[in-house]
Amino acid sequence: MSENAKRLTDEYKLSHSHIPWSALSGMRNRIVHDYGNVDLNIVYETLKNDMLELLTLLEG
Repeated sequence: MSENAKRLTDEYKLSHSHIPWSALSGMRNRIVHDYGNVDLNIVYETLKNDMLELLTLLEG
């Protein structure tokens, strides 16, 4: 999701500022670049608790 979000224009992101763009890229960067120190429980809880809300924001 974060990789595709990088391809969006700044104008689009500004017009959809209710989407947590920096949080998306921040989690992606943490997983990719610091994978040895990633707490998988946090990743799991984020997916379990926040993904539905994010999908709802993206659809709206």
